Amino acid sequence: MRRRFMHVLAVSCLLLSWGCVSIKHSPSARLFVLRAAAEPPVTERAIASPVLVGVMPAALPDHLVRSQMVTWSSDNEVHLEEYARWAEPLDVGVTRVVRENLGILLSAYRFVDYPWRTEAPVRCRVQVEVRLFGLQPDGTVRLDGRWALLAPGSDEPLEVQPVAFQSDE
Repeated sequence: MRRRFMHVLAVSCLLLSWGCVSIKHSPSARLFVLRAAAEPPVTERAIASPVLVGVMPAALPDHLVRSQMVTWSSDNEVHLEEYARWAEPLDVGVTRVVRENLGILLSAYRFVDYPWRTEAPVRCRVQVEVRLFGLQPDGTVRLDGRWALLAPGSDEPLEVQPVAFQSDE
């Protein structure tokens, strides 16, 4: 009798656990990457420039350093998009896109990521800081930050310029 009771109890637990398992599939995550805005010239020459410019890792606020995309619900509230994710760390993507855009727009120079793996010294360094980035409550995408040009042996900027972009609705 006890054996039969245990058998019925085990089968009942198994049936109950099947009822708890959802057959519905959760939405799959969509992965996004940043890409260079500049278009390479039609006739691309593969000339290795002797002038090296170092690209420092991009600095981002902590709330952006995550795989989920961040959208703004209000001026002081953000929302994490669970199924919209970056395919690479955002700071790595920003650094890569800055290097690619500079390489296309300033083809007389060669741009290398930090840490530089080259025997030749870098002539100067580019530093990018993102302060605000993401979809805004009004449906636009906003980017605010700055870039700085640094001498090779100093953290004192040679030039600093703000960056501001807002997409159309």
